[in-house]
Amino acid sequence: MRNGVIAALLVGLSSAATAEDRGGPLGTWLVENCSSPDPQSKIACNMWIAGFQSGVFAAAEGRKVGMSACLPIGFTGIQAVEVVEKFMRANPQFLQKRAPLAVYMALQSVFPCGKP
Repeated sequence: MRNGVIAALLVGLSSAATAEDRGGPLGTWLVENCSSPDPQSKIACNMWIAGFQSGVFAAAEGRKVGMSACLPIGFTGIQAVEVVEKFMRANPQFLQKRAPLAVYMALQSVFPCGKP
């Protein structure tokens, strides 16, 4: 179930980021979705914020060991899902790790940017 949530989050983030040229959605998107009476909009908001929070934590953990990921301009959430799926198949030891760390390691393995 967690993998499905991560995939849905990455796809959702992809569409939000694409709309704002990879800078992420505008604050108006957050307000509209977080305060919407529509349950799907609230879920989108909650997932976006939770995903961002997980990314911040995972990046901090990566920096502790001298690793960082530099995603290229135009890299989409759908492409990220493909990278993560391939990484997890090739590195089953990460199946028992926290999802944010596993996703970060997958992205860093393809897009390292050296020491932060």
